[in-house]
Amino acid sequence: MPDLPESSSAPHTARSRPVVPRPGRTRSRRQPILASRWRAPSAAMALAVVLASVVFLHDVNGLFQLREHPVTGTDYLPAAEFIADRHTPGEKILTALPPPAYLAMDSTDDLIFLSSSQDRKRAQRYTRLTADGTYVDYWTGVDSVVDVRTLCSTILNEPDLWLLVDRSRLRADWAFAGPMATVIEGLTYVRYEAEGGAMVRRLAPIPARDPAAELICDTVLSSPFGTTPFELTPEPEITPVPTPEPE
Repeated sequence: MPDLPESSSAPHTARSRPVVPRPGRTRSRRQPILASRWRAPSAAMALAVVLASVVFLHDVNGLFQLREHPVTGTDYLPAAEFIADRHTPGEKILTALPPPAYLAMDSTDDLIFLSSSQDRKRAQRYTRLTADGTYVDYWTGVDSVVDVRTLCSTILNEPDLWLLVDRSRLRADWAFAGPMATVIEGLTYVRYEAEGGAMVRRLAPIPARDPAAELICDTVLSSPFGTTPFELTPEPEITPVPTPEPE
């Protein structure tokens, strides 16, 4: 039976199945796909680390600068508490910083925000214009003084007014330096001053008022536009000098 090996191999060929790829080959073909899927999260993580490092270094640098050149604001709370101990409901409180006055009074009643002129960044940042055309404090919502005319009207029409301000803002060109400071210092006197420069001021008697401040208020209150030059001073009094007799 010389053909036995050939006949025995025929059935084996008939029972053969499709060749299945080896697992090793499958992994090698899919590996680039898996690598590309994981590449994006790794890049995002690296970017997040870089951004966090930049923010951290910026904060550290800011703390270092603050340590070398410390800057702190004026503490209004002691002066605000002085007013709260003596305030009668209905008496207006004109304050350059409403939050301390609110904390001391535990209310926004009678509060008025002393901002700055509208052309200065302080008024632009800390006030907002309501639908009825009124300027109010951005945070507390109380009425805001944003021009010299309103400042004069508030001081002169509220004889029991409490004015809370500090010396640094009276001298700062981004705050009250100019006609506003002249009016404040010329029409009021210091009733109390806390450590750090916060002052409680009240309306001065007429004989004690500065003529320059009175002239500014007279000008803006009588003007239909309510404006005044930046430096407005009263005209000096002219004292007549007798003409010498000819010899």
